[in-house]
Amino acid sequence: MQIRCVLPQVVELITKLLHPFGNLCIGRRIATRGNDQRRSAKRNNASNVIFHRSDVDVASMMQRVATSGNGLVPVIPAMSATLLVMRRRRGFSLIEITLVLMIVGLTSFAMMRQLHSTLDRMEARSAIRAAGALLGRARDEAMAQQTAVSVRIDTVSAAMDLLSRYGRITRVPLGEMHAVTLTTTRDSITYDVRGLGFGPANLTLVARRGAAAETLVVSRLGRVRY
Repeated sequence: MQIRCVLPQVVELITKLLHPFGNLCIGRRIATRGNDQRRSAKRNNASNVIFHRSDVDVASMMQRVATSGNGLVPVIPAMSATLLVMRRRRGFSLIEITLVLMIVGLTSFAMMRQLHSTLDRMEARSAIRAAGALLGRARDEAMAQQTAVSVRIDTVSAAMDLLSRYGRITRVPLGEMHAVTLTTTRDSITYDVRGLGFGPANLTLVARRGAAAETLVVSRLGRVRY
């Protein structure tokens, strides 16, 4: 009976003695809960910052987060496939390189064809001008020497010879100079002392190189047009 009467007093005394420790434990629990919340917020912010960077690999980011701090791995929310593969491109694919090389090759081919066509046209025109200059010199030589002067056209070697009764005055190798071929309606033309064409003096000379062709025409009076 005495024990039953004393037991409530003992319990009350023990409660009073343990009350400060109970408050301390509760405070520690509250502080621990606050620290956990702050750590969780920091981990979320860190994961958001890391996973929004496109120049770092996703696997390395996950490993960095897993091994940092207190060793706790944050729960990664479901992300789309676009976010997972989003990273800075460090080069070009084989298909892109192939397409670029094909475009460059086609453009270069077209430009080279145009360049060759332009060069052929320029060389053929230069050959015709050289032939016209030689015919003009033949006319001047005939009037200056007061003798007949002829121009002979060699279509085999693509050359023209300036001849007088004293021999050959000069030779112009158009094929070697301009890489052209010559076709003509007559193989020679002669100028008299008056500078006019002698006999059937009409002549047509064509210089060809590749797809380009230029024409020179000599009238019956010996006039040159090209």
